[in-house]
Amino acid sequence: MPKPPVKKIPLDFDRSVFINCPFDNKYLPLFRAIIFTIHDMGFRARCALEASNAGNVRIDRFRTLLPSANTAFTTCHVPSWTKTHRLPRFNMPLELGLDLGSKKFGKEHEQEKVVLVMDIERFRYQRFISDISG
Repeated sequence: MPKPPVKKIPLDFDRSVFINCPFDNKYLPLFRAIIFTIHDMGFRARCALEASNAGNVRIDRFRTLLPSANTAFTTCHVPSWTKTHRLPRFNMPLELGLDLGSKKFGKEHEQEKVVLVMDIERFRYQRFISDISG
């Protein structure tokens, strides 16, 4: 009788936290505080910065890293603006969407993810990402 397939869950999935936040100098103190807190609580912080292959675009890094973490931590912020067209950049909502999609449509272990969205004002993100409120 054939053996049932073995679930391939990343080794440290239950103890990994994926951080989705800006990486510019303005947010560096917040990023460091988040990293410190995650590690102090015994978890492993994961983020797009750990993938050093410049040949991979950032969205591919998300695709690789998101399935490896049980918890996702996203900080919302005032969007930066493109210089040429004065349009907002929507990287953070896009990246949050990738993680929510992973939770909804990913492998069985990914569907158990916990997602935390933080913003400077309570429920502010629901005004510009209205579908997230259900």
